[in-house]
Amino acid sequence: MIASKCIQKKPDRILYIQKESPITYEDFYRYGKNLVLQFQNKGLLGECIAFSLPNSIDLAILYLATFMAGAIAIPINPSLKQSERDYIVDQTKPKLMIDSSFQIRLETEEQGELVLPNPEDPLAVFFTSGSTSRPKGVTHTHKSFHAMLDTMTDAVDLTSEDRFLISESMNNASGCCHAYMPLFSGGSGVIVPHLDIPNLKEGLKHRPTVLSIMGRGNSDIINEPSLSKDHFEGVRLNFTGGDQVTGTLMDAFKKKTGVSIRYGYGMSEFLILTVNKSNKKENQTSIGQAAKNATLEFRDSKGNRCDREGEVYVKGPNMTIKYWNDPEETKKAIVGEWLRTGDLLSLDPEGFYWFVGRIKQMIIREGDNISPLEVESVLSKHPAVKVVGVIGIPHPTEGEVPKAFVELKQPATEKELIAFAKEHLEDYKVPVAIQVVESLPRTPNGKVARNLLSTIPLR
Repeated sequence: MIASKCIQKKPDRILYIQKESPITYEDFYRYGKNLVLQFQNKGLLGECIAFSLPNSIDLAILYLATFMAGAIAIPINPSLKQSERDYIVDQTKPKLMIDSSFQIRLETEEQGELVLPNPEDPLAVFFTSGSTSRPKGVTHTHKSFHAMLDTMTDAVDLTSEDRFLISESMNNASGCCHAYMPLFSGGSGVIVPHLDIPNLKEGLKHRPTVLSIMGRGNSDIINEPSLSKDHFEGVRLNFTGGDQVTGTLMDAFKKKTGVSIRYGYGMSEFLILTVNKSNKKENQTSIGQAAKNATLEFRDSKGNRCDREGEVYVKGPNMTIKYWNDPEETKKAIVGEWLRTGDLLSLDPEGFYWFVGRIKQMIIREGDNISPLEVESVLSKHPAVKVVGVIGIPHPTEGEVPKAFVELKQPATEKELIAFAKEHLEDYKVPVAIQVVESLPRTPNGKVARNLLSTIPLR
């Protein structure tokens, strides 16, 4: 158990702080163990437990209890639309649903003996948009989650002396890892419910030494006049991921805060593949070198190994075991002991990897995956839409943002179509623009040629 050594050595040390409410290692484990026994006494061993809560100490306790009880955590981001939440529930059939109305009986001493799970047992299912229109449930075991913590703490050189700012949503794979990196390293963490300037300022009051700010958050910090280097005193690095971070943004962030950005490349299926720890200017925008526990190799379009450029395959203990209830997508992604990433990379003579392109045509907005097919599926249900195609277009701070092109069968405005999308999609998936065209480019078999949408003059 990742908590045991630190709890024994430093029971009175603060593990997490949220606003002005700290919790020690000993109390965190005590509350978690009590909840474990509640879960086990309810017969939840091996069952799914779904919860939908914002970042909080309570959520960290729920994760711990679910893991230790041998149940399977199904985190659901509270910002999801009802249809998206319903899909996850339908796929996983949880025996227990937990939301903000759930009361954790922290002070009641539950009776019973702990039955700890097997390392190979499923630990959590993190749903994320895949290369098809339906979300995919990335399934991790206790073993793979432990390996991801090992890799990510190594990526930021986290030690027991560090205090880590947890600002990414704890309901996704990387955010969940962020929540447990302080516990893994024997340090402490500052939890903020979500990242905005007021929450950031509140978190910075507790003097974190490592940040992990994604996408637009970095730009917001750069452009916020009320922030200065004084707010970031004691912070030694900002770890970020998602799409590539430009050298211009890195330089501007360092100038504003005095803090360097460190970049890691990964995905829910495998955290993380590479990390860039180089201080050389010429390596600044590389996605880095192979991370701890990650073995990478290139393959061509036929699946044959190649040397310096190609689709990257990865293997290691961090790898997902399957997509939940989706053997077809599992078979496509997992080839023997290797995971197909769907990304094209190149390798330079110094061992640094560079991002070339994305086979899956995934749109990655501030580190969140958006399936074009999912957005197209929603827009195609509008009565005015005849045909729709969605692509990602470059954005200076968010990496990529979705834009839709539509053929209409009856009049409709862009405002109307965007409003329709907002009713059925999580906010970050809603297209930033919807352009009406007379005719979309087609493939020989009549499908929308998504690779040609970028040739349409933008307006």
